[in-house]
Amino acid sequence: DRDVTGVQTCALPISPILCFERAGGMPEFTAGGCGVAVEYLDLDAMGAAAARLLKSPEEYARMASNARDKVRAQYDISVIAPKLAATMERAMAGDA
Repeated sequence: DRDVTGVQTCALPISPILCFERAGGMPEFTAGGCGVAVEYLDLDAMGAAAARLLKSPEEYARMASNARDKVRAQYDISVIAPKLAATMERAMAGDA
């Protein structure tokens, strides 16, 4: 799901992102230590990744912090709104 609100909901409270590769935009989000992407529909790998994070509070906390920082830096309304406004202005001017 490429829904930015979904990213914010998952990442801001305390959670690293766990997702499947080739499943929307989340694998790209996990780059940089924000979570784990496993092979598409590999439930054993997903379970192993979740178990690894639950057994390692330090890794869990590091990834959660990275995810929160990434959401704030790239998806916060203060970042997105000016980009959206500029795109809309270009479209209205016929430059898009």
